[in-house]
Amino acid sequence: MRNVRLAGLAPEFACLVNNAATTEPFGVVPRHDGAAVAGSLAVNLGAPVALAALFLRAFPEATVERRIVNVSSGTARAAIAGSGLYCAGKAGLEMLTRVLAVESQDPAFRAVSLRPGVIDTDMQTRAREQSEDVLPSVAMFRKFHADRRLVAPEVAAAKIVEQVILGKVRNGATYAWPDLLKPLPEV
Repeated sequence: MRNVRLAGLAPEFACLVNNAATTEPFGVVPRHDGAAVAGSLAVNLGAPVALAALFLRAFPEATVERRIVNVSSGTARAAIAGSGLYCAGKAGLEMLTRVLAVESQDPAFRAVSLRPGVIDTDMQTRAREQSEDVLPSVAMFRKFHADRRLVAPEVAAAKIVEQVILGKVRNGATYAWPDLLKPLPEV
């Protein structure tokens, strides 16, 4: 792979936040064909791997303090019926975080995973719109909404920036809402 150059930039801190994801397609695993599997994993895991590689080439060791924040989900550890592809992608993303941590001994680099909690996004809306035969766990998503457990994106973002992007974090750790100051125990 070729080197990446950022002309004229000399930042003191560089941060990549891998936040893009898709919960689509919903459905139990036997319903998915190869194209659905490949598409979901390309967005939820393939793109973050490629972006992390590009980021690390753009900001070589010892030139700048670097951080990669991989936005994960509780589904990385909790299996949700009808969300198997999303769960698999997020579990892979957390493993990518740990791999990045062990591959770099640079004290100016940190890779962390973040489980931001149940955020009021279009993903939640799409989940609530599914039928139970497509998403057997749809009642859980509807209950989150009915019980007003969804966190406003701007509230979560402010806390994430302060505590995970700009705060002190442990390389390779996973942090979860609402206590973003304390990494989860390793599994």
